[in-house]
Formats: sequence, structure tokens, C-alpha cells
Amino acid sequence: MAAVPALHPNLQNVKHLLGTWKGKGRGVYPTIQAFDYGEEVRFWHSGRPFLFYSQKTWNLQNGNPLHAETGFLRVPSPTKLELVLAQPSGVSSIEEGTVSEDGVISLSCNSNKIVRSETAKHPWVEEYTRVFRMVDGKLEYVLNMGTENQPMQHHLQATLEKDSE
Repeated sequence: MAAVPALHPNLQNVKHLLGTWKGKGRGVYPTIQAFDYGEEVRFWHSGRPFLFYSQKTWNLQNGNPLHAETGFLRVPSPTKLELVLAQPSGVSSIEEGTVSEDGVISLSCNSNKIVRSETAKHPWVEEYTRVFRMVDGKLEYVLNMGTENQPMQHHLQATLEKDSE
């Protein structure tokens, strides 16, 4: 078994993300019925200036999968972030943002950083923002979204507890 590599210096402001996080969230949007969901997010590293990222959600009523994404949280400098993602729905994106010294992560993405496959379904997401923050040892996030039919507005909010390192 390989030894765990040393954490890259650029990752100091995001090291609190490392591990597996689980919890519940709530989604709302004008075009759908409000829903509650379960979620698991995992961040891990290889000693280089990025974190690996995976995320999945499921319906709390029946356990069916809802959404998933995977990618990398790139940290080219201690305060600059790039979240590079792929989704099984045929969408890939690059979110750019910052991390503050107290660990608040703010990311945004607009239509010129979203790529869709030919079969990605409408309505297309055109922009979104995410904010991650630690509150009393829990990871909380809010995601706002705008589509080709709806302006930017609140969509998701979740609170996750660390499940493992």
C-alpha cells in the first residue's frame, strides 16, 4: 500500500474539505416540485495542487439516484480555485472562484464554461454559483442556477457531516 503523500502547499485553505461527507439537502426551482435528497461528497488528494471530487445524490423516499458529478478542484494558487466537472447527463463545466482564509469557497460558472453533448436535455443550464462553508464542523453549501428559461435563482441547499477522513 502506498504512503499518503504530503499535502501540496496550495491546498492549505481547502484541506478542511478532505474526506467523505454525507447529509441531506433540499431542492427548489419554479419548474419542479420541491424535493429533499440524500447526498455524499468525497474530496481526496494525491500530493499535487488539486483535490479529486465526487458527488452523488439520491431520493430519500425510494433511494433512486438523482444526480452525480465527478472531477477536480484545482488550486493554482492558495486563494484561486477551478472546479472542473463532468456529469453523466452529458454536461461538463468549469467553475472559477476563490477561497478565503476562513475557508469560505465561492465558485461561479457561466455559459461559456459549460459544454454539452448532443443529447443533453433541455432546458440547458446557462449559469450557476456555489458557495461552500464550514459551520460548526459541518459542510454547508448553496447552489443558485439559471437556465435558458429561468433567471439565476436559488436551487439547492445542503448540510453534510464528515463521515470519514
